[in-house]
Order: sequence, then C-alpha cells, then structure tokens
Amino acid sequence: MPRIEHVRAHAEALCPSDNARLFFATREGQDQAVIFDFVTPSMALGWLGGTREHAPRGTASLLQWRIIERMATVGVKTYDLGAVDTQAAPDSKGARIFDSKRRYGGQLNHHCGGTCTTGVARTGVYDRLLGLYRRWR
Repeated sequence: MPRIEHVRAHAEALCPSDNARLFFATREGQDQAVIFDFVTPSMALGWLGGTREHAPRGTASLLQWRIIERMATVGVKTYDLGAVDTQAAPDSKGARIFDSKRRYGGQLNHHCGGTCTTGVARTGVYDRLLGLYRRWR
C-alpha cells in the first residue's frame, strides 16, 4: 500500500484535471468503500481501493460496477481493474481479489514491471530509495 502522502500527491495533481477520480460507496451517511482510478479518454485504471472492515457484503462489487457504468457513460473505452497476483496461494487475499476481478468478465493481460517488497522496513527503504532516484533523475 502506498504511503498516504504519495496517494494525496496523486490526487492533488490529477483530480483537478479529471485525470484521476475518487469514488465512494456510502450507506447511512458513512463511507463504506472507496476506489481511486486514473482516467484518460481511452482508458481508466483502478489504482487503489478498499472497504471498511464491516462493510455490507457486496459493497466493493456494487461500487466497481457503478464505476464501470460511469466510465462507459462518459466515453472511456477501456477499464482496467488493476493488477492481480496470478500465483496467489489458494484461500489468500490475493486469490480472492483475483477471483473477484475475474467475475467481471474481462481479459487477463500480462505486463512486465512492478515491485514487490515485504515487511515494513524493506518497504520504507524502497520508498526512500525511489524518492532519491526521482529527485536525481
């Protein structure tokens, strides 16, 4: 999960130009789920999302369907649900996410890239090194 500062910077840079959008599912005045998408006229990409711990069953799916409908309405040609772990252990969170995304009937495409770090310390080191790299580039 990216640091909140990283997410906030993306929102501040991209939401005003409509190149990123935040979608919420709300029930009885309380947010239950959120999805952050990057958006261009040709494609929207589901970047981050999550639900409240005790959100009603199906909240994330309903929100996802509403976003897909919205993207079609505004003329976005392709909607990418984001990455999945195709080698996730059975019954793991990664496997559940993969199964959930597969039910939308989309197409699985393989892309190179990405970085996986485990543990708070390794993730912190990675984030700092990436920050240094971006400043020197």
